[in-house]
Amino acid sequence: MPVWGSDLTISGAWAIENQIYPVSSRYEIRKGISDNRGYLFAEGTDDDPVGIADTNLNAREMRS
Repeated sequence: MPVWGSDLTISGAWAIENQIYPVSSRYEIRKGISDNRGYLFAEGTDDDPVGIADTNLNAREMRS
């Protein structure tokens, strides 16, 4: 998801609402991979711009 001018809070909200794992590529702000609970678990930095992570895409967060 290429984004300009947004932040990780928005992608975290999308993750929770849709039970997805957003992967963001952004300019000038933090970028990374969030889990379906909205937590960033891999991040690209200036020194290492590519975030890599293993995850179980079948995992679902049960809510009542």
